[in-house]
Amino acid sequence: MITSEYLEGRLLGAAIKRPEILSILSPSDFQSEQSQLLWAAFRDARNKYQTLDPALLAKHLQDELHSDLSGLIQEYLDIAPENPDLDEHYAKILVDMTRKARLDSEVSRLADLELPVDEKIASLQSLMQSVQPRLVKPVWNMKEMVREVVDQIEDRFHSGDLTGVATGFPKLDQVIGGLQPQDLYIVAARPSIGKTAFAVNIALHASKTAFVSAEQPANQIIQRMIAISSGLAAHKMRNPRKFDDHEWTRLTSGIGQVTELQTQIFDKSAPTIEEIHAWAPKAVERGAELIIIDYLQRIKAADRKLSSYDRISHVVMSMKELARNLNVPVLSLAQINREGAKNAKMEHLKGSGDIEQEADAIMILDRDIENLPSNGYLTMEKNRHGPLVSIPLYFETQTMKFGEAVNDEDDEI
Repeated sequence: MITSEYLEGRLLGAAIKRPEILSILSPSDFQSEQSQLLWAAFRDARNKYQTLDPALLAKHLQDELHSDLSGLIQEYLDIAPENPDLDEHYAKILVDMTRKARLDSEVSRLADLELPVDEKIASLQSLMQSVQPRLVKPVWNMKEMVREVVDQIEDRFHSGDLTGVATGFPKLDQVIGGLQPQDLYIVAARPSIGKTAFAVNIALHASKTAFVSAEQPANQIIQRMIAISSGLAAHKMRNPRKFDDHEWTRLTSGIGQVTELQTQIFDKSAPTIEEIHAWAPKAVERGAELIIIDYLQRIKAADRKLSSYDRISHVVMSMKELARNLNVPVLSLAQINREGAKNAKMEHLKGSGDIEQEADAIMILDRDIENLPSNGYLTMEKNRHGPLVSIPLYFETQTMKFGEAVNDEDDEI
């Protein structure tokens, strides 16, 4: 009888010989915690060294996992299948076994809980959506791969500098070419800096957005959109009886602009990433070209036994999978650790090192919250496809509108 342990060992060995198969499985497809850690470490090592040479891999595992696993690496190599055609076959079997194990575990867990039947059904439906088969066949044919890249280059030539979803921040769009399909973007900031306001500004410009609001209710997001679009102070909208005729005109104009948006809002406090995975494909089918998640650390996992570190790892890897599987950019907000209260850097991201690993771009949003006008910066800490830059911003505290600060001395990026 084939066991998950047998399959995981053979696939880990196959990955050392043929690193390209690392793209067809994620760590969460493995049942063993050790295999999950190793698969993630293998992917990290390949990104770092562009190879999985056994000696370099052993060194990487020693540095990351603080264990001498050179003997285990050789064991995996010894049982790795020689025939590459077996890699995907084994992967499919393992994914099916893992899906069944998770469903069985969830059914047993729910049976022991005193919950309303509707909640139990919703939990199972969410889990079933999250464990749908999603193997991505690696590209084996070099001609097909080159043809695809050439087509992308031609598309970029005809479409100009902007090849992704425009953010409304010209210098940022110049650096990244717009938010690119299949890429994961992280915008991190300290509390009260304006993470949500920044995301709302992008959603207003992008228009066709699926907005996951895990912290604030949908009506507050819409109020922010109206405030930015109308140029009215957000706090004044709570007492409209004090509006003069000019302000009523601006409010009406702002409401009209927001009404025309094709924004879909997933309004649930602290949803699971599995619930987002179930909702997002439907949002994309309805026309969404960008998924915004506010914010990463508020997202939970269906598996409540995960530690905080493992939960963040699971969530961020699932976000990257969401971007790749739906062929849209995913932009997630994130919170900075207390240690990053001043001069925040990428390493101050609150949660897991997997954020740094999985994200295609990481930006730190910061501004002066003690003085007015409130100027700030959007600093690119990681950019897999381009340069690292710092973009000056302004923030209108009344309307919560972000914009790029004009600087005549700026050089072309």
